[in-house]
This record gives sequence, C-alpha cells and structure tokens, in this order.
Amino acid sequence: PSYTIKEILEIVVGDPLLSKRQIHFYRIIARMYGVALGTILQSALLPMQKRKIRTLFVPVLPAPTDTSQHSRQTEYHAYHNEESRRETILACIAQFPQKQVLILVPTIQALDSLTVALQSAQTPDVISWHGGLSQKEKFERWVQIRSGSARVVIGTRAALLLPFFDLGHIVIDIEHSDYHKQADQ
Repeated sequence: PSYTIKEILEIVVGDPLLSKRQIHFYRIIARMYGVALGTILQSALLPMQKRKIRTLFVPVLPAPTDTSQHSRQTEYHAYHNEESRRETILACIAQFPQKQVLILVPTIQALDSLTVALQSAQTPDVISWHGGLSQKEKFERWVQIRSGSARVVIGTRAALLLPFFDLGHIVIDIEHSDYHKQADQ
C-alpha cells in the first residue's frame, strides 16, 4: 500500500473525550453534509498538544439521561425588541438549571450583543464560540464546555459540533436568518 500504519506509542487520556451518542451525531452530520467523518471530528476535537493533554482534567461523561419527555418538544417564541428577546432566552435557560444550554446565533454580531445582554443579567458561566477565536481561546473554552463548567454557550453553527458534557437544550436565536443555513444544501 501507499500508506504506512503507525504504531500507538501511548494512550495519553484513558477516558474517551466523546461519547458514543456524540460520535453517532457526528456520523449523521457527516452524511448530511457529504463529508468524511474525520473532517467533522477535526472540528469537534481541537488540535491538542501532548503536554497540555497530560495536565488536562477531563471528567467522565455522564450516562445519557432519559430525554423522552424533552426530545421532541419544539417551542416557538416571538419577541419584538431586545428586552423581550433577552427575557425569552433567560426563561429558556432557566428551564434547565442543571444542564448546559446552547444558543445558536446567525452571526458574530448577534453573538456579541446577546453575550453582553446575558452577562448584564448576571447569567452565570456564559461563554461564546465562533470561528474568530484564537487557538488558545478555543482550547480554553473547549475544555470548559467538555468539563461542564460552561453552562451557557452562545455560538454560531460550528458550536453544534462541540462535545458538550451534559447538553439539555438548544435555542436557535433569529431562526429565520439565512446565516443559519448552508447555501449548497
């Protein structure tokens, strides 16, 4: 063959970084977008240096909880100004006090304004995720999301691929925006 299989020298982290459920989700996304699973996994797992991984504490993912009562609930909320938008999103976050909440926004500008609004409401553990972050910022925030210390994540579409510790709810803000959609799909 034209390739060489390399030997595994050591296992740096004993527990898996992704659950079987997350990998299943990534397979669906890969098929939907017509790309290799490795491409999706590359977006979900940041390039980590071995020296950083050795010092990284990654808690074991919790066993999936019964989501049958929430898994098919879709709610639509209309708001007419920034204040009612903030109150609606705060109410959605409050529904899941012990779980992580992902708020998908169409653009970085929408992300910035919502982050400021939620931080002014003193919502704890709010972080943002978008393509404009540096590798260092991505690594630090990825660790917070994976460990569960970040409870509210506001992000653009790429945030869907993050390995959440215990995701309870997804809010799609400004749902009608074309930026939420893939142009060629």
